[in-house]
Amino acid sequence: MDPDDAPGFRTPSPAPQDRDRFARLALPNRPAYNEADVSDKPSRIRKLPLIDAATEANIREAHQQRLESLLSLDRAVVRIVSALEATGQLDETLIVFTSDNGYMEGEHRVTAGKQLPYEPAIRVPLVVRGPGVSAHRVARTLVSNVDLAATILDVAGPAPARRPVARPVAAPANGALDA
Repeated sequence: MDPDDAPGFRTPSPAPQDRDRFARLALPNRPAYNEADVSDKPSRIRKLPLIDAATEANIREAHQQRLESLLSLDRAVVRIVSALEATGQLDETLIVFTSDNGYMEGEHRVTAGKQLPYEPAIRVPLVVRGPGVSAHRVARTLVSNVDLAATILDVAGPAPARRPVARPVAAPANGALDA
């Protein structure tokens, strides 16, 4: 949380060298943003007012600071991958990048949050790199966090002590993992 955050808007605190790197970036143009007609939504959503200019500025700042905060993560990933490469371990290492939730940024008039079952809150990145993973492949397969353990075990190769409830992410018959 930053000292200049408006009440109800907690924004990430980017590293000092990344602050304001995306200050001029506009919000993504999403069809459900500040939705004019919410008559098909639950009463909680129908009661929300249209987003005014001040609220939109707060949403934009939070979006920008989320992106700025990711820059330090990017640098950390570069350092980790470089260290794995320098020690000859990169080709034998499975790297999994994901998140626990998405986030609402004005869609359906919801100014912030992650608890609603709408696309922005439920869609999260899942990037997998490592042995048996096809490079540059994008899959639209629906997966859940519970599938990650099965995926890691599938790549690592040990037979599980008991049959997992989850399934590896898109493991074809040849044994190679496509994520």
